[in-house]
Amino acid sequence: MCPPPCGPRRPWRCRPSVVASQRITKAEVDRIIDEESIDCSFKFDHEPMLQPYEGCLQNLHRVLHDGATKVKVVGSRSDYYVRGKRTIEMDAPCFPATIIIRTEN
Repeated sequence: MCPPPCGPRRPWRCRPSVVASQRITKAEVDRIIDEESIDCSFKFDHEPMLQPYEGCLQNLHRVLHDGATKVKVVGSRSDYYVRGKRTIEMDAPCFPATIIIRTEN
């Protein structure tokens, strides 16, 4: 027979809440870019820090609609997650960078 575990168990209320990532369509991201105020930044694969995106929205739409671009709403386990903001991650191989779009919740 195995010995009992050492120490008391933590109650479930002590666990930090995890926000799951979500799927989002490119059409919904299109609407967000056009209609909402966004904070946009990007990070090249070889650079450690995010940089503000200063390009035009038309180029952002072009990168979004490239066939290889993938989009998702990040969860709390992502490095890009910010509490109180909706963070959309665009992984764009045609523009070798990750583009981060943040909006108010």
